[in-house]
Amino acid sequence: MARDDHYAVLGLTPGVGVAEIRRAYRLLALRHHPDRAGPDATATFQRIAEAYRVLSDAGLRSSYDAERPRPAAPVYPVARATETLILRLCGTLDALVARRIVYVHAGGVLDLFVNRDEARAGGVSAIQLPLTVPCPTCGGIASRDFWCRRCEFVGSVVELVTLCVPIPARAPDGLAFNIELDRLGDLPPMTVRLRVG
Repeated sequence: MARDDHYAVLGLTPGVGVAEIRRAYRLLALRHHPDRAGPDATATFQRIAEAYRVLSDAGLRSSYDAERPRPAAPVYPVARATETLILRLCGTLDALVARRIVYVHAGGVLDLFVNRDEARAGGVSAIQLPLTVPCPTCGGIASRDFWCRRCEFVGSVVELVTLCVPIPARAPDGLAFNIELDRLGDLPPMTVRLRVG
C-alpha cells in the first residue's frame, strides 16, 4: 500500500509553518470528522489525523521530510480547486514589494496591482507573509528561567503564512478584501485592495 504524502493530505506545501499546518488540520478535521460527515469519512479523518500528528511534531516532521514521497509535479497552494493561481502575483511579500506588484501602506493595508487581463480573467494571488506567533514548543512562556530551544527565550517565532487573495473575474479597480489570517480570531484581518491598471 502506498504511503500518503502528508502535505498533500492537508493541502499544503513542504515549506509551511506550524500555524498553517494547525489551521489546515482544524478545517479538515471539522469537515471530515465521522461524527459530522458520517462513518464513511472515518478513513479520510484518520489520514488527516496521521498527517497532522507527523507534521506538527518537529522531530517526526524532520524524519518524514528526509524520506517523504515526492510528487511528480510541484504543488501550489490555491484557495479552491476551480481557481487558478496568477503566478506573476505569487511570492513572498518582500519579493512582490520589490517587483512593485504590492504596496504596503503605513496602516498595514496592501495594494495589489493587477493588469487588465488578470482582472478580466480572475484567479488567486498567493502572498507569503512573515507572521510572529507564540512559540508552539513552549506556548510562548519562555523566559530567562525557562529555556526553549526553538524560540531561544523570546516566546514567539516568525512563520510564513500564505495569504490567498481571490480575484473575481472582471474585478473593478479599488475592490477591497478583509482576509482572515487566523481562523481562531487571534489576529486582525488583513485588508487587500486591488489596483487594476
